[in-house]
Amino acid sequence: MIVSSIAGSTGWPVTFGIISAIAALCLIVATTVASSSLSTPPRKALGQSSQALDENLGEEMEQTIADLQSAGADEDALRSLVGQAFRLGRLIGGDDSR
Repeated sequence: MIVSSIAGSTGWPVTFGIISAIAALCLIVATTVASSSLSTPPRKALGQSSQALDENLGEEMEQTIADLQSAGADEDALRSLVGQAFRLGRLIGGDDSR
């Protein structure tokens, strides 16, 4: 592009500019497609129904809270921490469906 511009040709720099613009648009589209496919919820990737996965995760979380409470942790503080973690996960993951 630079060499043809220095040589005084106007057609080649315009052609290279258009090709560069098209390549940039292709990169933008590829990045958008790749990032949206990476944000697929894990439950779809695992092939489990959302209700079964939600119940399993809920049971595990309740058991963990019960274990920590029996070890001496404050239940209200634990539940507050879990709520904050969920809010943070929604912000980071961009999952607005819940």
